[in-house]
Amino acid sequence: MPEDVEQKIKAIAAEILELPPAEFSEVQQLDRALQTIESVAMLEILVTLERTFQIELLEEEIRPLRQWHQLVELVRKKTAGKTTSMTEGNAG
Repeated sequence: MPEDVEQKIKAIAAEILELPPAEFSEVQQLDRALQTIESVAMLEILVTLERTFQIELLEEEIRPLRQWHQLVELVRKKTAGKTTSMTEGNAG
């Protein structure tokens, strides 16, 4: 992470910690709402990947993933060898 970005994050965190309890509670609620939205979006992405590539993504495979490129690699592994059969199926 670039140092300037890290400094901005630290500054924002310091401001949040100095907020009155009522405002801090609102920030926590917004954070929980954002986490829920991210979870729903991730589920939609995973379901779309499963349908598009006709694969099954298991929870134990997905849980350790921390970055998008790891998900891309997992999908590539699961679809290896399927590409030709999928295109042939669509052509018929």
